[in-house]
Amino acid sequence: MVPIRSRFQRFALISLSALAVFGMAGLQGAELSSAEAAQLLQGLSQRPEASGVRLRFREERRLPLLTEPVREEGTLWFQAPDKFRREVPGGSVTVSDGQTLWLYYPEVRQAEKYPLARNRLLSDSLRAITAALNLQNEGKQFAIRIEENNGGYRVDLTPLRGAMRKAVQSISVWLSASLNLEKIQIRGTQGEDTQIQFSEERPLKPGEGDFTFSPPQGVNVSEPLGR
Repeated sequence: MVPIRSRFQRFALISLSALAVFGMAGLQGAELSSAEAAQLLQGLSQRPEASGVRLRFREERRLPLLTEPVREEGTLWFQAPDKFRREVPGGSVTVSDGQTLWLYYPEVRQAEKYPLARNRLLSDSLRAITAALNLQNEGKQFAIRIEENNGGYRVDLTPLRGAMRKAVQSISVWLSASLNLEKIQIRGTQGEDTQIQFSEERPLKPGEGDFTFSPPQGVNVSEPLGR
C-alpha cells in the first residue's frame, strides 16, 4: 500500500519533483521595479482568464525515492481563488472545491476524500499550486520577485509563512509577453521538484468547470485521514 504522504506528493500536490527537466532557465533580464511589478500583476487581474482558466498541461516530476520521472498530461480547470479540476486521460481525476480534495481512480473504481482543514501540509501544498495560477492575489502569502525573461516574464514566489515554508521551498512561474501561463516549477523542501508546461490557455466559459465531486455508484470511498 502506498503511504499517505507519498500519495499526497504524487497526486494531491500535483506533485513536487527533483530536477529541472524542461530547461526553463533561458535568458534572464532585468528585475522589475516595485511599481513595474505592481503594474504587471494588475494587468494579470484584468485579463479574462483571471477569474477562471482552462489549460492543457504536460508535467514531469521527480521524487527522491524514484529513479525515473513521473510523466502525465491532461487538462486543468481553475477558478480563482482555490478551485480546480485536473484530469489525466486513462489516469486519475483530482478535484478540489477549496474545502475538500478528491482523488478518483476510474480504472479501479476507488476514490479518496481529504478534508483540507485536517492536514496543514496538504492544504499548504495545494496552496502552492493555486498561487501559481492566481498570482495577482499572493502578496501576503509570498515574497514576489519578477524579472524579464526571453521576451516574457519570470515570477519567483518564496513562501513567507512558517507552515508553508515547511512544504514548499520556492515557486517559479513563466509568463509570455501577453501574460499567458507557460511554465511552472515548484521545489519542495524534501528534494521534490515539479515542472509543468502549459498550452491552449483560454478563459472558462459560463458554467464550465465542475469543481465538486460525487462518487459514482459502486465506487469504493476511503478517508485516509480518518473522519
